[in-house]
Amino acid sequence: MTRDKIKTLLNIIEKFNNIFLEDIKNNENKFKIILREKKPYSKRKYPRRIIISNSYKTKTYSISTYEIHKNKNDEEKYLGIYNVKVEGNYDIKTIANDLKEIIHGKDEIKIRPNFTF
Repeated sequence: MTRDKIKTLLNIIEKFNNIFLEDIKNNENKFKIILREKKPYSKRKYPRRIIISNSYKTKTYSISTYEIHKNKNDEEKYLGIYNVKVEGNYDIKTIANDLKEIIHGKDEIKIRPNFTF
């Protein structure tokens, strides 16, 4: 991901800064944005943690979401609720659309094991 694409993604995230706190981690192998919900979105009981990760070496990115729970010692525990990994050619619009859908609740949709197609 180029600096321009990272800047574009950060501009999109900035629109949601009233909902999320952001943390950016960057090294020679990977770029990672960690978003932490300030309070639960929609009808959720727990706030979410969203991680957007992009590998510089391979053309892949992933988006994962977790519910943030606290134990008796007030330590945070993360319960995974959604994960998608995309490989191959993609553009920043794809990442942005995936992120927007997740922010607006796409990760709340769960398929029941007994659901018939």
